[in-house]
Amino acid sequence: MCDDVISHPQGDRDEYVSPDSYRVLRYIADRTGDRLRLFLKRESPRYSADPRTRKFVALLRKEGRSAAICDPKNPVGKQP
Repeated sequence: MCDDVISHPQGDRDEYVSPDSYRVLRYIADRTGDRLRLFLKRESPRYSADPRTRKFVALLRKEGRSAAICDPKNPVGKQP
């Protein structure tokens, strides 16, 4: 779970938020086959109308291949 995720590539950047967290989560989801879900953080148009400032809470759940990679019985992460 990750808070303050901005999915727009030219989203706002400051010391606390940037689109980088979305890029990393998207990369992990693409490489593992896991599903990335984004939940709108605030519904008010004041906060969510502009895609460059719209923030999400992201949830990446281990399913598919990443579940096998993170298996405690397989500590070195070898593919079955």
